[in-house]
Amino acid sequence: MVRYAIVVDEADGSFLVIGFIFTFTAAVFSSRTGKWVSINMESVMMAKSDVKHEEDEEDEDVYHEDYEDVIFYSFHSFSSDGMAAGRFAYWRSDTKKHRHFNPVERILVLDTATMEWSVITAPFPAGESYCLADMPEHGGLCLFSSKEQCLQLWVRNSVGGWVLKKEFSLLSEWMKKIRRAEWMKRVRVLAARAGYVYMEFWSIRKANSYFLVLNMRTMKMSVFPNNPEDPHRGPAFPFFMRLEPLLGPDEDQNVHLNSV
Repeated sequence: MVRYAIVVDEADGSFLVIGFIFTFTAAVFSSRTGKWVSINMESVMMAKSDVKHEEDEEDEDVYHEDYEDVIFYSFHSFSSDGMAAGRFAYWRSDTKKHRHFNPVERILVLDTATMEWSVITAPFPAGESYCLADMPEHGGLCLFSSKEQCLQLWVRNSVGGWVLKKEFSLLSEWMKKIRRAEWMKRVRVLAARAGYVYMEFWSIRKANSYFLVLNMRTMKMSVFPNNPEDPHRGPAFPFFMRLEPLLGPDEDQNVHLNSV
């Protein structure tokens, strides 16, 4: 019943493991201290206070019972492990898979710099593919989503709402050809980091898929086939790790950052 997320500090390789359960109980493990510490989730409970009830409700006990049920079911919809976006850890409600909980796509976010929790609402209908990103140049927490074959960048406004900042068409001549030939219809956003967005372009009828890496600075996209005959084909996600120096001790030893 515990949902986890891992956030890594690339400066020194230290990491945090964050876990929570559906009773609004959470703890974080720090590799620096080697200990688990409880963290307060009261702000998550407060975020549910906008739930509407009938004004003519007479039975106060029923009122509180219904209110607690709404809190529980909304929170219960975060049924997958979390992901990292810079200093943020986040969990998606995946409302399309859990329509009986809530028709709104919500995102549970922990800012590991302040250890503050928040629950935010996605600015699009449930079922769209998306990921969060930590982009200081756009004010911090941002969101990338895919709509058909377009990539959208959402940023927060002064009152905490979402504003569509940019929209990028991914339909190059290659994608147009593959889209028709292999029934490639969906773009799944996997992660966004360090000026790159990682996606998967997959077919609704065939086993083929392609991993896409878009450089946001140059707007150039790299493509990696993920064909069914490949020996190591399967579900994938971007990850980043420090590699040992590839050169000898007397040569330039830059630390390389790899992504898959």
